[in-house]
Amino acid sequence: ALDFGNAPPNSLISGAAIGVLNQSGNAELTIQLEGDNTIEDVSTGIYVLALSSSTGAASLTITGNGSLNASGSRNSGIWVQSNNGDATLTIQNADVEAAVTSVAGHGVTVQAGSSSNASLSVEGGSLTATGNSNYGAGIQYTFGSSSSGSGTPSLTVNGNAIVKASGRAGGITSNSSPVTPSGTGIVLNNGTGTVYGNVTLQENLEIGEDESLTLSTGASLDANGNNVIVDGGTLDSTLATSLGDNVKYTPTVTTASPLSNGTVGTYYKQTLAADGTMPVTWSVSNGTLPAGLSLNASTGEISGTPTAQGANTFTVTATNAYGSDSRQLAITITIPATIPVTGVTLDKS
Repeated sequence: ALDFGNAPPNSLISGAAIGVLNQSGNAELTIQLEGDNTIEDVSTGIYVLALSSSTGAASLTITGNGSLNASGSRNSGIWVQSNNGDATLTIQNADVEAAVTSVAGHGVTVQAGSSSNASLSVEGGSLTATGNSNYGAGIQYTFGSSSSGSGTPSLTVNGNAIVKASGRAGGITSNSSPVTPSGTGIVLNNGTGTVYGNVTLQENLEIGEDESLTLSTGASLDANGNNVIVDGGTLDSTLATSLGDNVKYTPTVTTASPLSNGTVGTYYKQTLAADGTMPVTWSVSNGTLPAGLSLNASTGEISGTPTAQGANTFTVTATNAYGSDSRQLAITITIPATIPVTGVTLDKS
């Protein structure tokens, strides 16, 4: 496994766990992954820099059947930069995550000369790129050193690859022309997902809250025995229909609070409800039900005869094989009304 923590001696790439610098020509690096690998607690995860202002391209290839989680505390988790030529990042079959924890940083930066090409290719495997939550893009294409450039950005996905990019400044951004993905794979750009070409899932795919997934023109998605798990997100209706039973939904508790009141000594019953793929099991995850009541884990029915008055607030959790959802509820138990009896004359005859 990779475990680089010492800064390279050259100040231009100082603070990078893995740094490659060429001051007069091409800067090239290939990383072969085996097993699970982590880069953390460094300013920059991986930095490939072709410094020359007159010549030199920068390229990084990450390959193998392993995984890599690279994060930078000040700069990108992965940064490929050419000051004058093309910049290329290629991922082949590996599962790569790149993130930054600084105030203004991008998960992945591909930086080329002002009128050159910046390309990112994911050929099998996956890339998850996360920019900082305050400011930053998941994947940033930069051309030149000014605020705008005239170069060409490209994103290619092939081999059923999956790319997820998210950040406060956007998922996939460019200071030149917009990025238009192509190939055969799935790209989620700050939650908006699109299937390109005829894609076959290699593992379960989760669509989280505020995410959506649609088909591009002529595209299809084959579940291949895996599931598309919808956890608060949405699927295009055509896509959901084509996948059929391979679409699984995590639960959403739909019962509103407060529940109906109960009375001490009077049998109480109310059934909780949740959307999602069945079966759903229920539990009280925080707080307690009123004394005398219990929750049926299989049916979601709260029932019993209350034994004490009071207002109880508690949290219920609905769980299925794909996730869970919780909601705070309340039940108020009152005592029976007492009706005074006055002016009654008893007949003793």
